Amino acid sequence: MFPLASNFHILVYLTSMEISNMLLSSQNGFVAYIPFLIVIVVIFLKLKGILPLGQESVTTNKYRNESDFFFTKELLIFTTHIILIDGKVSKQETEYVNKFLFREYGKRKQKKFAGVIADYIKNGYNFDLAVRRVNNKCDMSSKLQLLHFLIKVAIVDGYLTDTEYAALSKITQKFNLTYHQLNSILAMYKYTSEKAQREQKKSESKKTTQGSYALKRALMILELDVSASDDQIKKSYRKLVNLHHPDKVLHLDAVQKKSSKEKFLKISEAYELLKSNRKFK
Repeated sequence: MFPLASNFHILVYLTSMEISNMLLSSQNGFVAYIPFLIVIVVIFLKLKGILPLGQESVTTNKYRNESDFFFTKELLIFTTHIILIDGKVSKQETEYVNKFLFREYGKRKQKKFAGVIADYIKNGYNFDLAVRRVNNKCDMSSKLQLLHFLIKVAIVDGYLTDTEYAALSKITQKFNLTYHQLNSILAMYKYTSEKAQREQKKSESKKTTQGSYALKRALMILELDVSASDDQIKKSYRKLVNLHHPDKVLHLDAVQKKSSKEKFLKISEAYELLKSNRKFK
């Protein structure tokens, strides 16, 4: 009978009919029934979404006031992925993550997000959905910051396994980033990799000197290999300085800004070392 399906809409219809009848039957209807008119206005505002519509609005918008939840949710999924990639939960990794969450979000949210990670470890998580959401919502600078954090989780114990590197490589590829960008960030830190250990055992007699290693590391930071020309070094430096400039991440939090500044300084130091060694201007 009623064209509106919900009980709420039926209530609006009946209330408006009742008020109309009362207004018609009262000489002073307009003044006497002003409160009822106010009710109608409130109902109208609820229908328009200007005022919340009951309990459903509260649950539907559970995270409306947590502007960081989207990025944090995805960060927790990828963090769990790195923690679990070796088939065991490292104490050093979990302690590092908890300290980061505490510093970033405070004690209450740290406990909440640690619980989310525990749930992901126990019940699993949707890796591919997290990738799609990051690619849809995050720019390159934000994705590099996320990758940077995951790298820190992986090497917090001073060691990078082959499986951890493979996982980071997969995430890099899924984020539409490059392996040069991944290796550039890795080269900014001191750690021992399983791959390096394996190569060292195969060629103990071919150890590089500290100086040549520093130059190779500087080239890696600039996303180049040992065959790079002076012009390629200059071009890559200009590109990376622009990409990693602190001004690019002003919309992120203080920790991420600090991380971006750290990368910016590493890039500048690498360029100055190569510039000095190759004697170009």
